[in-house]
Amino acid sequence: MRSPLFKKLPSCLLGAVIAASTATSVPIYAVDGNPPGLFELDGNIPEGATAGDDWGSLYANTAAKANLITFTGVTADPAPASIFTQGGSKDVNDVNQWKHTNGSVPDKDDITNAYAAAYNNPTDVCFNGTTAVTCAAGQTPVHRAGDMIVYFGLDRLANNGDAFAGFWFFQDDVAPQSNGNFSGNHVARRDDPNSSDPNVFLPGDVFVIVQYPQASGAVPVIKVYEWDPNDVDGDKNWDPDESTKPPSRVSSPLDLLIRVADAECDLAGGKLACAISNLTAQAAPPWPYTPKSGTGLPYESFFEGGINVTRLLGSTPCFASFLAETRSSSSQTAQLKDFVQDAFPVCGISVAKDCAAELNSDGDGVVVSFNGTVTNTGGSTIIGYVKDDQSGATIDRVCVDTGAQGCADDSDVTGLVKQSDGSAYFPLGAGVTVRYEGSYSIAGLPSGPLTDEVTALGFQDEDDVDTPSAAIVSASDTAECSFDVNAGLAVVKDCSVAFLNGDTAEVTISGTVENTGDVPLSNVTVTDSDFGALTFPTTLAVGAAEPFTKTMTVAYANLAPSVSAPDADGKVTVTLNHSDTVTASGNVLGSDGSTVLDTASNSDSATCSDTFTRDINLAKECDEVVLVPENGKLVVKAKVTVTVSNTGEEDLTVTSLTDNPAVTFDTATPFALPAGGAPVVVNGFYFPTSASEIGGPLTNLSFPDTASVSATGAFSGASATASDNADCPLCPAPTP
Repeated sequence: MRSPLFKKLPSCLLGAVIAASTATSVPIYAVDGNPPGLFELDGNIPEGATAGDDWGSLYANTAAKANLITFTGVTADPAPASIFTQGGSKDVNDVNQWKHTNGSVPDKDDITNAYAAAYNNPTDVCFNGTTAVTCAAGQTPVHRAGDMIVYFGLDRLANNGDAFAGFWFFQDDVAPQSNGNFSGNHVARRDDPNSSDPNVFLPGDVFVIVQYPQASGAVPVIKVYEWDPNDVDGDKNWDPDESTKPPSRVSSPLDLLIRVADAECDLAGGKLACAISNLTAQAAPPWPYTPKSGTGLPYESFFEGGINVTRLLGSTPCFASFLAETRSSSSQTAQLKDFVQDAFPVCGISVAKDCAAELNSDGDGVVVSFNGTVTNTGGSTIIGYVKDDQSGATIDRVCVDTGAQGCADDSDVTGLVKQSDGSAYFPLGAGVTVRYEGSYSIAGLPSGPLTDEVTALGFQDEDDVDTPSAAIVSASDTAECSFDVNAGLAVVKDCSVAFLNGDTAEVTISGTVENTGDVPLSNVTVTDSDFGALTFPTTLAVGAAEPFTKTMTVAYANLAPSVSAPDADGKVTVTLNHSDTVTASGNVLGSDGSTVLDTASNSDSATCSDTFTRDINLAKECDEVVLVPENGKLVVKAKVTVTVSNTGEEDLTVTSLTDNPAVTFDTATPFALPAGGAPVVVNGFYFPTSASEIGGPLTNLSFPDTASVSATGAFSGASATASDNADCPLCPAPTP
């Protein structure tokens, strides 16, 4: 069973209250005493020395407004606007039978202004036998903290006759419409579905009739009714002023709650309901007012009163509208005259919202936590309801926040119900503020701040929470929260140069690109400063690292070659150098797949090298030196052998093989000389001199010469040279 929201005053106690209010020997200080000291029911408009606000200070907005729930303002009714018409316009009929028009009424029934205010009683009030006091320990209050007291009043055009006034307090939005009808309907007393006690009811609309007679010494008479067409309490709605016989059936939808025959307010308390008029002429009120005759505010042109609604009904209803009327008599069925209507929202709710957003652990969505407060700004306990409009949002906690950790250090409110649609509802007492906390998740990354709305509704009954249109009050608030996106990339690059001889060298670049941010990256590209785009995945999850590699053939000149000085053997070392930069970049894309929320970029450079040697060797030998006849002469003929070797690591092409003096070789140039290949042996001969030039002995003669070779590197295109000398003797001396 759901815990009951409203508690009606037990019938035995209600009867005692009514009896005590009717019998003047047992007064109840509930409306105009101090305490509660909320409002001055003193028969005048300006605020005086007694405790409480007054109509003048409320109108001027200078009142203390302590515990004020709502004030209609001073609602004007200039003639000939808004009078009742047709026979169905009776207080015993439902609102949908009422009619209105513009026209005239007797001057004494012509309302010029009307007003109402509701207050929340702040403290228990007890009675010591003569005066109202704040309750001491152990005393039973007759006026409890949290009771709603309603004050009402009007001023009229003329004072030439008794005044019969009625004041309706509706729970529906009752108001005259342009077509002559009224909007809204009466809300009737009904069983409380949340209670198993048959004597517990939800309250109906309240109707107050006040008779202000002008006879000498006469005092006002007040009767307070509740709209109860179904007689749910079984008392037959009997009103002794309407019948002289005990009723055998329900004769009226108006159920009499109290009748106070001596109802004049005296500021000392003593009335559960009271009223008063200005018995002497006064200064004009601060709002626009012109009497039919005279000036200022003529006597008995102003009337005010008050009732303790909670004590009379046993619970506090959520009034929404107010209507003041003049009537032909105090009878329930009296002809209705003039009226003034205004909103009277005694129940109210306010909501405030804040939120925070952060990325989920994968960085591909957003988690939003929100919180705020809901306050019952009215004077009646209601069912509070909270829902966030974001799909998937849930209300996780509702508490009365008393600490510094939100709801974490507090218990959930009693009676909290969480619903499958993420909403929650709970009892919300008058003036109570609760904290709510909730959350939701969003897939993908929104392209801007997150804005959503929390709606708070107030219901009179838990059974209504699934029907938003049944809410009696509502409020909403939006909050905007953003999330941080931290995009990051790290690039680690390495490279190598491979000398391949022939006509190529290869450069290989390699490494990894890692997503070091907190969001996935899209449109990832990896580019080498020399080689352009590299093949790479287009997306990188948070924390993911992917390798890249590319091998390219590079021209010798683009490898910044450096050549060492020849060593003692003429060998040189060539160093091939490469240096470039790899840059990776990526985007953080919003949920729409195109909006760029952030970008990341990172680069790394590496220098790499390789070496090779370039060397050539030439060895020359004289095979024999002989005298041979040549053209009838003896001449010297030298036979030579030249061995050419590639002693380096680069293939060579021999471009020149020469001898000094000139030798006729049997191998033509150019010819290939591969690195690591077999030496090339070249034979040749030459005639160093003629026999007639020799002269002298033919022994110990030598004919020295030099052979030279030049070659070009097949890869570098650079030259390599070598030479060798040989002494070619003629008739060499015998070896000892």
